Amino acid sequence: MTIAALCILVSACGGDKAAAPVTLAGNWLFADQTSNGQLGVTCKANASLTITQTGDTFTASLSGGAQACTGVGGTNLVAVTGVVFEGGHITGSSLTFSSGTCVFSGTISASSNELAGDETCTISTTGGSFTFDGHWQAAR
Repeated sequence: MTIAALCILVSACGGDKAAAPVTLAGNWLFADQTSNGQLGVTCKANASLTITQTGDTFTASLSGGAQACTGVGGTNLVAVTGVVFEGGHITGSSLTFSSGTCVFSGTISASSNELAGDETCTISTTGGSFTFDGHWQAAR
């Protein structure tokens, strides 16, 4: 077999070309819920999510939302704006990203219009370090 024939054969079979990553860039509606049993606190947030993507990496930001944390002392409501997700990476139908001390992992739906997964946040205070576990989702 000649080198030219081998090159044509490899090209026809696709060689080592990886599939293009799913496109997530754009606007989404984001929601999450986390809790810490030791503290008896549950937090829920809703906000607009904007994703900027380059290849299989992305960053994102939250805006125009609110987070309510409820515990034995009552409910604390704060605005959710300017929260940045960094280090986003897409592998097939899976994605990971982080924000501060929070780590997110999840899956991309077959239609690429829904994202969902788990999150873990570690909050350090003078009273110690506390882990909040939960779930997140986004839809467009």
